[in-house]
Amino acid sequence: MAAVLTPATRVRWLVWALAAGLLGLLVAEAWRNIAAGWAFTTDDAYITLRYARHLATGHGVVWNVGETPPVEGYTNFLYVLLGAASMLAHVDPIALFKALGVASLAGTVLASWWLARTWVGPLAALLPGLFLVTYQGELFWVTSGLETPTFQFLVVAAIAAFVRALRFRPVPATDDAPPPPPTGVDLRWLAFSAVLAFLACLTRPDGVLVALALAVALLARARFAPRPWLVVGVAFVLPTALYHAWRVAHFGALLPHSVVCKLAYTGDPNVLTRDYWRFAAPFALLALAHPWRRLDARHALLWLVPLAYAALLQGADPIIGYWNRHALAAIALLLIAAVAALGNVAAYVLAPLGRAWREILLAFGVVIYVAATSSDFSDALRRDAAHYARRMDARADLSAWLQAHTGPDDQVLMGDVGRAVYDVPASVIDAFCLNCRAMSEPPVSFSAERFADAVFARAPAVLIVHSARADRLAPRGEYGVFPAIVRHPAFARDYQHATTIGAPGDDFHYWVYTRRPR
Repeated sequence: MAAVLTPATRVRWLVWALAAGLLGLLVAEAWRNIAAGWAFTTDDAYITLRYARHLATGHGVVWNVGETPPVEGYTNFLYVLLGAASMLAHVDPIALFKALGVASLAGTVLASWWLARTWVGPLAALLPGLFLVTYQGELFWVTSGLETPTFQFLVVAAIAAFVRALRFRPVPATDDAPPPPPTGVDLRWLAFSAVLAFLACLTRPDGVLVALALAVALLARARFAPRPWLVVGVAFVLPTALYHAWRVAHFGALLPHSVVCKLAYTGDPNVLTRDYWRFAAPFALLALAHPWRRLDARHALLWLVPLAYAALLQGADPIIGYWNRHALAAIALLLIAAVAALGNVAAYVLAPLGRAWREILLAFGVVIYVAATSSDFSDALRRDAAHYARRMDARADLSAWLQAHTGPDDQVLMGDVGRAVYDVPASVIDAFCLNCRAMSEPPVSFSAERFADAVFARAPAVLIVHSARADRLAPRGEYGVFPAIVRHPAFARDYQHATTIGAPGDDFHYWVYTRRPR
């Protein structure tokens, strides 16, 4: 005798079927845009790989072989380790980084769904992922080769695991009885969350913000009960302390030099903050639509981290920070908070309907809204990726020239120290500070003129000047370094033009100068 399906069971199956359809839409949209931008690999990924190459070849975590003291010009130690491991395994590190970016996006969508399920049903919980895969900034950085998508995943997954550790359970798809109020702490999930938070700190220095937010939430739930804090101590505090002890001993500095350089930015302090709020403000306002008497540790996590990033972005250097690169983890959390609030609004406005039908209407409404307001940026991604790929080809040509004309005992001055120098054995003076301690320390102290004096005192074999034109030298003005180099009397006296390398039609060309024979 055939089983009789109850109306509630039919609705539950409908919800899950629609959720599967929405997930398929997310995958198709993400795949289309990832394919469009696949050719894009940011030059900064090769900064990490220069450190990784030296580590893999036995020279340690250094920018230049034999450099003392070494400089910490990266902010993604986990990627240094992964890059070195891929080289030792004879795997293309860029292919690995790109694949990891795609996997991280998928992980972020799933972790967002899992976290949102503690407020809404399985269909509505996919809406944060829908917003993510239709945001150009998200897809722009997924294939870049940088750690951005991986850090975003680790942050969202750490918070999702922590919420699970606090024993919050998914809400039913229909009007079944809600889960009981959570009590206590699940130590296994807490340990998992702590490990993810540690990996986030290895991936970017700002992972400490997430760790602090988790500590505040744990304090609110567990107070000073010893067992949860013992788990946190073993899974997070101990490995983090050992890592930073090694950092300080190896580099002789508390802060990464890349962070020191970014903090010295003196331009418009609001560039990244404006970009952040331009996208995040509607979601932040919507996230407030929650009954204040029902706020709990989950809301503290979803709000504290985005607010911390709003403060962190103020005054930050905007170079390689466009499309909210630094804030994508915070944006993912805001999207979850906004969808949870939308569930509250739907419950208030559509109170006579059951939870399942409210969320079906909510999901359809959001899908229609996203379809109407989101632009098709796949062509823009494809165009930008192709343009950047041509510039990267020019940098590869510059790398080939340097390998043919310099040796391990030579020094080279360059600003875009990425693809062009990552496999060049010569010592590289980074004109853009990140990998050059002399730029931040006395007597230079971020002065372009004093930096030029220091460069010519070292008399590098090759100077590579960035020019906006190919037909004549027009020094680009980033940080004022190259105008100061060209103005210096030793430039015309001691150096001669060797070659110019750049992509056709680009406004970025490398004028290569070699030291005159003495």
